[in-house]
Amino acid sequence: VFRDVLIVPGGNLEAVTKDRAVTSYLREHAPKVRRCLAVGTGAFLLGELGLVRDLDATTWAGAADRLRDYEPGRVLDAPVVKNPNGRWFAGGGAKGLTAALELLHDLFG
Repeated sequence: VFRDVLIVPGGNLEAVTKDRAVTSYLREHAPKVRRCLAVGTGAFLLGELGLVRDLDATTWAGAADRLRDYEPGRVLDAPVVKNPNGRWFAGGGAKGLTAALELLHDLFG
């Protein structure tokens, strides 16, 4: 089933990364969606699945060094990072709102 958008929120990821239902869902659906937006530490969920490798990415400022563990192409200090394959990354907090508005504009004009 093709889905248009998947938003992966950040926050305290310890419990989520241990939840097989969540990781299985992301593993199955994140590569197939038209747009996948990871907000803040949501980038680490995608990183655990190898979906950050070789892409430009961002996260909240306090976690940028940790994001490098997932072998992104570049870790950028930007509010929103858009990759041509539809994987987008947003810094934490209000930057997630900025990304959501940009996503709506991208999808609906």
